[in-house]
Amino acid sequence: MLSDSKNLHRKIFVLGDSRTGTTTIHAFLKRAGLRSIHYFFKESGVTDPPHLEHAQNWNRLKDFIEDSGYDAFSDYPLRTFYVELFQQFPDALFILSTRKNIETWRNSMLNFFSKFNIELNIDALTDIHIRINSEIRSLAKSKNVQFCEICIDDDYVKNGALLSQFLELKDHLQFGHENSSSAYDPSVWSGRVALYNKDSADALQYVKDVTHPSKALLSEHGWVYLINDGSDFLDYFFGEKSWSASALNAAVQTMKDRAQWMTEQNISYIKIIVPEKVAVYPEYLPKVFSPQRIAESRPAILLSHSCDFVHYPQDILLDAKSYGFLYFRGDSHANWLGAFFLYQEIVTLLSKIKFSRPVTRKPAFPLWAFKVELASYAGDLFVQLDPELKNHFSGAWEPLQLGGNKIEYLIKYTLADEHRKAKRLPVAQELLQLLGDRETFRYSHPDKSLPKAVIFRDSTSEYLVECLAEHFSESLFVWHKGMVYEDIVKSENPDLVLHIMAERFVVQYERFDVKSKIGL
Repeated sequence: MLSDSKNLHRKIFVLGDSRTGTTTIHAFLKRAGLRSIHYFFKESGVTDPPHLEHAQNWNRLKDFIEDSGYDAFSDYPLRTFYVELFQQFPDALFILSTRKNIETWRNSMLNFFSKFNIELNIDALTDIHIRINSEIRSLAKSKNVQFCEICIDDDYVKNGALLSQFLELKDHLQFGHENSSSAYDPSVWSGRVALYNKDSADALQYVKDVTHPSKALLSEHGWVYLINDGSDFLDYFFGEKSWSASALNAAVQTMKDRAQWMTEQNISYIKIIVPEKVAVYPEYLPKVFSPQRIAESRPAILLSHSCDFVHYPQDILLDAKSYGFLYFRGDSHANWLGAFFLYQEIVTLLSKIKFSRPVTRKPAFPLWAFKVELASYAGDLFVQLDPELKNHFSGAWEPLQLGGNKIEYLIKYTLADEHRKAKRLPVAQELLQLLGDRETFRYSHPDKSLPKAVIFRDSTSEYLVECLAEHFSESLFVWHKGMVYEDIVKSENPDLVLHIMAERFVVQYERFDVKSKIGL
């Protein structure tokens, strides 16, 4: 969003006091493409309160500003060192955020901090607030720096234009209204933080800009979702993007070409599209998305409706939610219970296949056949949260924080040893070299009347492998990146090719070469 002006390489300091919209300006700066940090005592190493070790804390803050890689800094401890900032960084951009009058600020302070049972000496704080704001204005004028004062109570369109012009943005951004006192309700867990508070028809783009470049989206419910991924899945989920008729036809043709090639080889083919977490748990998304419509024309749904060998078990998982959480709170994948229901559905589909030769079919293991233990978990998305959002777990949600950077306890289900008959075998080195660094597993079962299978999989199948291996005489599990490899299928000569992939990757079939027999 930034222009090619000199502002791109300048530090930006937001010197407003608490309850003057620094969070809103911070979000605005992030949406403009700047690396911005807000309320950063922990990250900077500055001790709180910062004035008690003023000289040492200034050195810590200065080093952090120069070495952290951030472009913009707001809220405390920054405001304490406004004099030093003007002296040390005369080429920086300085922003002072204010309220329309002192009574508005006082009321906001009292209203906000009372929600958390924090008593304030509001008269003393008022004197300090007025004095520092006055000195900031005087210093900015005397030192002739680039300075912008913005009243957070002014019209949001006016403020957006003012700040966009000051930063020399290519396009004017609209102001949000983050961190308002009314957004907090500490009596309920989801009200202990206020995230993405903005009424806008363009809520998705707003949240994508605020969270960029992170792929982790934190909600007020303490759940973390995938965002800013290469597939733009949330755009498809909310209908911001959709397949054209030609894209759908191309994807369907790719699938049918695959299935036809399998039929010619006397091989059965099933494709399982594992629903994304947001498709099963939209209710725990950030509150800003509550008015958003969920699109029923997503690629996975269209593909499953167009090809009878493509299965999208969203309805199965939506129904199974009543038996317990099926996805990790901090991860993009189904948890052990979710994997169990996926496993049950896959085996049900296997029971309906007409194989080209007589085979034995094993029923799915019931839940009592699984070993049960308690496990703590963090998640692939939780560990990617930016420090600001991650701090909420040690702040507002401190009672929910587990040791070792974990965020939840779950029941872990693994197939009990007495039910394991399939043995894991070494995989030929030439095959490993062909497939790269992704995990490849080979299993052999003593019951040779079972069908033989090649399973192309991704990370959505991590907890399915050992269960599924019990249903095949020989099985090869290959990490596929959305692809099916013709040469591997030919060399293995299976009865079945089972293809399991995450929903977000389905969109890539729009770009596959439909002239290929099975799609490369």
